[in-house]
Amino acid sequence: MEEDARPVSGPVRGGSSSQASCHADRTSVSAVPESISSLKQLAASRPRSINDLLRSAGLRWRVRLVHRMALQIRDTHHGRIPRGRRELEALAGVGPYVAGAVRCFAYGEADELLDTNTIRSASRVFGLQATDSSRRSRVFRDALRSLLDRGHPREFNLALLDLAALICRPRSPLCASCPVCTECQYGRRATLSRELRQ
Repeated sequence: MEEDARPVSGPVRGGSSSQASCHADRTSVSAVPESISSLKQLAASRPRSINDLLRSAGLRWRVRLVHRMALQIRDTHHGRIPRGRRELEALAGVGPYVAGAVRCFAYGEADELLDTNTIRSASRVFGLQATDSSRRSRVFRDALRSLLDRGHPREFNLALLDLAALICRPRSPLCASCPVCTECQYGRRATLSRELRQ
């Protein structure tokens, strides 16, 4: 992919979703393409000048990683963000979630996203026990992969992130409003419990 603003924001955006809902994430880093219009510009920047931009998105701790990643992309990948998962995960600060987010949102690849929010929703739908290590779990990766709409991965992943943030919340999930409640083990139990109380 040629150097443009869309992929530049991908790795930066991907790093923020674990700390905020997707809905909020889309707003908080919307300034990235206007502030840094190319990887060359990002790679040529001093980490201090990147700090203000990333601080406003809650990513100050990623400044050095983002700068190192930009240098790697410039020097190793000729200024183009790689498409392959292995190449993406070899970049500074890029793990499975960010690699999947870049592949999905920048390239339209059918990659599942495992973060705290999608793990919570999958654990409820499938009746799985979520732990701190679930983001690296093959069980959760396979569960989310089984749900993924391969024809519309961007739309599916955005919808899942929004569902997790707005309806399938950590506390007091809104099961009665959930479009997948009848397919969800947690939702079916919540519905049965609600009906028994009436």
